[in-house]
Amino acid sequence: MALHLDAAPAALQGMLERLERKGKVRRLPTPPPCSHCGHCDTSVITFYEWIAPDDEDQTRRDDNVQS
Repeated sequence: MALHLDAAPAALQGMLERLERKGKVRRLPTPPPCSHCGHCDTSVITFYEWIAPDDEDQTRRDDNVQS
């Protein structure tokens, strides 16, 4: 996200922590490092998942249904 938004990781971390306290995102466990390229430093990567409210989930499902 920091690269995509051209923002300081520390600034994003504060925003994500606030979203986590509000129940908008959930911190996920850090997966084990892959054995492919070795470029990912899992000690500095934090994974989050967006938590959509139930009514927002239903709206998205309704939007995906084609008549």
